[in-house]
Amino acid sequence: MMTWDINFQSADELVQTFKKHNNQAYDLFQKHPEYEEVLIKRAEEAGYNYFEVMNVGNAEEVIIFQLWEDILSLFTEEEVSELKKRVAIGLVNSGEHRARVERTKYDVILINYGMITFINQCTKYKIASNELEYIEFCDRKEPKTVTLDDINTFYNELIVNYRTHGVPFGPLILLAKEADFLRGDMLYVKELFIVSHELAHILLDHREQSHEVEYHADHLAYRITKDVLTKKRIWLNEKFMLLALKDLFQDMQHLRGAVESPTHPQPYGRLLQLTTSYYGEKLANALKKALLYGENGEYEKLLSEIPDYPQNVLPARE
Repeated sequence: MMTWDINFQSADELVQTFKKHNNQAYDLFQKHPEYEEVLIKRAEEAGYNYFEVMNVGNAEEVIIFQLWEDILSLFTEEEVSELKKRVAIGLVNSGEHRARVERTKYDVILINYGMITFINQCTKYKIASNELEYIEFCDRKEPKTVTLDDINTFYNELIVNYRTHGVPFGPLILLAKEADFLRGDMLYVKELFIVSHELAHILLDHREQSHEVEYHADHLAYRITKDVLTKKRIWLNEKFMLLALKDLFQDMQHLRGAVESPTHPQPYGRLLQLTTSYYGEKLANALKKALLYGENGEYEKLLSEIPDYPQNVLPARE
C-alpha cells in the first residue's frame, strides 16, 4: 500500500488511472483451436458469446464486480453508500503476483488479472489431480494418457513461467462440464478471500505494512468470506472453505518460495494462523505436518470429522 497526494475526482477515476499505467500489452488468454472449439460450443449452449467474454473488461465485470457486490450485501445501505463513494475496485494486467490497495482520499483495490488466471489454472490442475478422468482436453498429450506425474509437471511449469516472466502460462487442460460446479465454487472462495483481504486493509485503516497487519487483514477477510458464503452460497461450509484456502496459500507458497518479506509472512504461516484461530490448534498442527513433511494421516482424520461438502458435486460419468 502507498499513499498518494494526487487529487482525483472519484475512486473510479483513480482505478482508470492505474489501469492506464499498469496494464501490459500481452494477452493472458492461452489459445488452442481445439480448446477454443469446445469452449465456443459450451458458451453457445449456455447462451452467451464466447468472444465477448474473452477480454479483460468483461472478465472484470463478471468476476470482480460480482464478488464486490456480494461483499457489499453484508453492509447496511448507508454503509454501502459510503463505501462506494470512497472505494473502487479494478482489475489490472501488470504482471505482478498479488493484489494490493492504493490509498489517497479514495481507496482503490487492484486485483491482478494474471493472478486470477494463475489461480484458475492451479484450480483446474488440482481437480484434475484428484479426478484424472475429468480431463477432456490437453494440449500436451491425449487426455486419457495424462497421469498424476504429468499434472505435477504442468503445475511446476506454470509456477516457473509466472514467477520468472510474470505470465501465468502452462499446459492447457479442459475439464469436463461435470467439474464446473466444483471449480466455480473453489474459485469463488479463493477470489472472494483475496478481495476481502484487500478490503480488510481499508476497513481496519491500515496505513503501514507489516506481518501483524497482514494477519489482521486475513482474520477479517476470513470472517467476511464466511459471512458471504452463508448468505450467497449456503451449500459451502467451513470445511470447504478450509480446503479452498489451503489450495490458495499452497499455490502462493510454491510461487513465492518458502521465504517471508519484511511486509508479508510466508503464505503457510498465514494459513496456519487462520487454521489455529478458526479450526483449532490440533488441526493446525496436523495441517503443518501435512504441508511441511507430507504426513497427511492425522490431518485427513481430523478433516473427516468436519461435516462434509454436499455429495455428488462431481457426478460419476457414464
